[in-house]
Amino acid sequence: MASLWNGMSPRARVGAVSIAALVALAAYLGMTSRSETALIDREEMASASAADRTAPGLVDGPVGLPGDPLPEPMPLPPGTPDQLANVLAPMVAGGGPDALPALLAALQKSGIAVYGPDGAIAVPAEGPDQGPSFESWQVRAMLGVVGRRRASVTLTSLAAGFAAKVPALRDQPIAQELAADIVKSAQGDDPVRRFWARFIAELGKQGRGSAAYDLLGQVDPANVRLDPIQLAMIAEQLQAEIATAAGEPRQAAARPSRRSLLDAVFPTLYAAAPCDPSPHHPRETVTRGVFLSLILRMSNAVRQVGTDMTQNLRDYQNLILLLNAVRVDVELEGGNALRRTKTTTAGEGRRVRATVSINGSLLEWNNCFAQVFGGRVPEWRRPGPLPDIPVDWNLEGRGIVRIPTGAPGNERGLPDGTRTDNQGFARLAVEGSPQSRNLADTAKEDRKEAAATASVKLKFADLVHRTPGSLPDPNNWLFDQEFTLDVPYPFEVMDWTDGAGRWTGSISVIETRISSTSGSADRGGNQSAETETLRVTYELTETVSEHGGGGTLFATVKGRAEGTFDTQKTASSWTLKSCGAVKNKRMNNTAQESGTATKSGKAEIMVTIFDDGKYLVGASSDELQVDLRTRFQGTLDVFGQNCVATSRTDSRESAPMPRNFGSLIQANGAVDPNNPNSLVGEVTEDPGATGSGGNSTRTTRTIKWNLRRN
Repeated sequence: MASLWNGMSPRARVGAVSIAALVALAAYLGMTSRSETALIDREEMASASAADRTAPGLVDGPVGLPGDPLPEPMPLPPGTPDQLANVLAPMVAGGGPDALPALLAALQKSGIAVYGPDGAIAVPAEGPDQGPSFESWQVRAMLGVVGRRRASVTLTSLAAGFAAKVPALRDQPIAQELAADIVKSAQGDDPVRRFWARFIAELGKQGRGSAAYDLLGQVDPANVRLDPIQLAMIAEQLQAEIATAAGEPRQAAARPSRRSLLDAVFPTLYAAAPCDPSPHHPRETVTRGVFLSLILRMSNAVRQVGTDMTQNLRDYQNLILLLNAVRVDVELEGGNALRRTKTTTAGEGRRVRATVSINGSLLEWNNCFAQVFGGRVPEWRRPGPLPDIPVDWNLEGRGIVRIPTGAPGNERGLPDGTRTDNQGFARLAVEGSPQSRNLADTAKEDRKEAAATASVKLKFADLVHRTPGSLPDPNNWLFDQEFTLDVPYPFEVMDWTDGAGRWTGSISVIETRISSTSGSADRGGNQSAETETLRVTYELTETVSEHGGGGTLFATVKGRAEGTFDTQKTASSWTLKSCGAVKNKRMNNTAQESGTATKSGKAEIMVTIFDDGKYLVGASSDELQVDLRTRFQGTLDVFGQNCVATSRTDSRESAPMPRNFGSLIQANGAVDPNNPNSLVGEVTEDPGATGSGGNSTRTTRTIKWNLRRN
């Protein structure tokens, strides 16, 4: 056997080792597939298309394979750091084929280099290299837990690591300082640092529900959850600044010197060269730091803890990538749609089940995850279910589904009330909500959608065997840090309608902002006027739910939004100039700028009729964001040869400017007793002009609505 192995080519050796790994994996899965606890659907994985295996947001796990060459970064149009961050962040967070090129472009703009499998720079930093860098496999793995499922960790837990290593920092507002330093860079004049901070902030806005936050607004750092990309960009910057302050050279992680339990079963685990750390990274030198206040606080202890802290930060940002090997499958037990009744009694009762397990199909990536820990490699758990894992639930669509009050305590979605069992199952009890009134027997089917999000709370200790010598040490703060993996699951609800209680109609808003400036002096003057007009119409298309209680009626309606944003600006100025014999020639400068953008998208309309006869209607859409381009044209009088006055013209198109005009609009009124199923009204808001001197601004807003309950 030894002579046969020695006679093989390197490629043949890799093939033989891979076959051995697959045989071992098949043997293990074969044993579990005969049991009801089998969790890995091999046929499903085998049938997944190549596109599905590489598209972030569609499947669990990294994007592509560790050794795959990286695509070219997305080419970017001219724009400010703020504009480019606004464009790239939604593309990265939303997944799809452009997510990886967009992320590479964002890292480039942040001054961060990406190294390929051969140790060479695959994506160079744009402008001055800021010191931090990533391996190509790390970048792919980041996207694996940002798309359809979203991994996150709190900013306060990152800050807790400093207090663990530097006792002098205990009880200090580290999280607040980290957030404040990012905000300061986002408002600074360094374009690389500004983009880095703006991109991190924009990623925060892409979260779902309560996980979304605006780091540049009024936000409590205790509530900030960082996704893997944000965490990596912050942690890399921190460890680079600490290493610079401590005078440490960059050290590439060593290959593991101790084999893990899985290494004996899957011999390819440490054979994949693409995950070897690139050995030729330059020394990290940060000439202009971000986290200066924290570094100053650590100044007395940074040389003593510098090595440990920088290693901990590297470990910490990569621990979250281990979640690529965690599989979370969510389904409605029993299949098919959940059914509501046609009456005021509760509908069908079912359970939504989340299955939490380690995904054996991603074990080839474990080599990458292990490499970052050098020789301190833990023994990973075998593929299969993960028991005793906390799972929180969030149920959406409560007008058509609800959690039954009689359900067992661990199936009611109570905070910290549900944990996985020995099969890795965690369940949420659901049932069809009662109708607000009894429908006719002839009511027709009306399929709708609800959603349950499973928030799986994991610790590094859940993924490894806690044994002496494992990384991290049982006393290490990293070992018990909590990560959250959110996985949304939409499911169908069979509802009924007999025509009554369905809402139709429209709501529209027209907002006009007119501003002007003027000024004059002895030898010149200027004036400008700008008009911005916003028009949005919301058409009601489908009543999602209508229910009442205590005399109050609540209706949720889907709709379609059509919006137009228009801007028109004119400016002129004059100057008295002299040239040779020409005295006090009046030179004129005129300019016009205009642009129009339209967008349509889904909308949500809410109607509330209170027991006293008053009502409130509201409409919003999160899909009315456009990149507005304007066309500029200008004419300028100038002196030419021999003092001859000529006119020069200029015409150009601006860089795209993001505009969001789908914000919430609300209006209220009183029900007409003679026509209680019709809500009609119009209101105009005009606070008058504001400003002083030559500056004036006036904004008017008119909202119209015509809704009918059929």
